Amino acid sequence: MMAMSARMKAEGGASQSAREMYTHLAESSEDPTVKQMVQMQLMRLDSLAEREKIRRVLLDYTTRNGHCVTSWREISAPLFAAGLRIGASGAPLDPTNVPYRQIKNGCDVDLGEQSALPRQ
Repeated sequence: MMAMSARMKAEGGASQSAREMYTHLAESSEDPTVKQMVQMQLMRLDSLAEREKIRRVLLDYTTRNGHCVTSWREISAPLFAAGLRIGASGAPLDPTNVPYRQIKNGCDVDLGEQSALPRQ
């Protein structure tokens, strides 16, 4: 029940409350399956926050240049300045070290195809 409540809070935008609930669940459980699920959900919350940072950088670039990015390298410096980890390709990396992917012709971001993070 606590895991479901935490997920509902995360989906409703209360990520800090969800993070606290997941952390409490991990600390109070001895079950390795629960601990693994909690770890994945915490990384999912990290990824949601990272994607919001990326979207702000993408929007700033589009506003200044009149078009969306064509390559991560065009915005790798502002992404790094926003505290994101950048891979060799210039793409920001999700918490599982998989590069995020550009969608909507470089105007938005999503998880990479190989990411192990929960999609919802």
